[in-house]
Amino acid sequence: MKHMGIFLGISSLVGALSANLYAATNSSQVTYGGTLVAEPCEIVPEFENFSVEFNSISTKELYSNSRILSKEFELQLKDCDASIANSVTTIFNGNATPDGLLEFDANSEASGAAIGIETLSGVKLPLNPTSGVSYPSQPIKNGAMTIRLRAYLQGKAGAIANNSIKPGNFSATMTYTLSYQ
Repeated sequence: MKHMGIFLGISSLVGALSANLYAATNSSQVTYGGTLVAEPCEIVPEFENFSVEFNSISTKELYSNSRILSKEFELQLKDCDASIANSVTTIFNGNATPDGLLEFDANSEASGAAIGIETLSGVKLPLNPTSGVSYPSQPIKNGAMTIRLRAYLQGKAGAIANNSIKPGNFSATMTYTLSYQ
């Protein structure tokens, strides 16, 4: 009986040691990383995701003018700190036409037109800029600041030439990035 107790004690000890060895040989490593950044401005929450409404537009206007209805919109920033960066550039990305306009979403009824973005002074801001394209920047002011832009609707040249602009509801989606310098 005494030997049986020692045997059980030794077996338990060997079992516990082998469980610890098993855990040690199957360990994994977790690495955490990231980048801490000092952003000069915060986007006002209502302007993180928003809509610009064109309302009703006549296809006749697109055929006769090719480009119509500049609709102003703005991006509002708060808590800006000019000591962190000097200027901000707004860059737009989305499903673009070859000339940098925003295509209508696939579920749109309308076709034959696209949306352009420009500064208030009329400088076109093409989507998905390449290395040769420079967007205008705006100086950062301490506190709140507003970036004012315009959206316009433009008929596609082929659709105007073929008289194939199709009326109907449309939507288009793009993203914007604020790049600080």
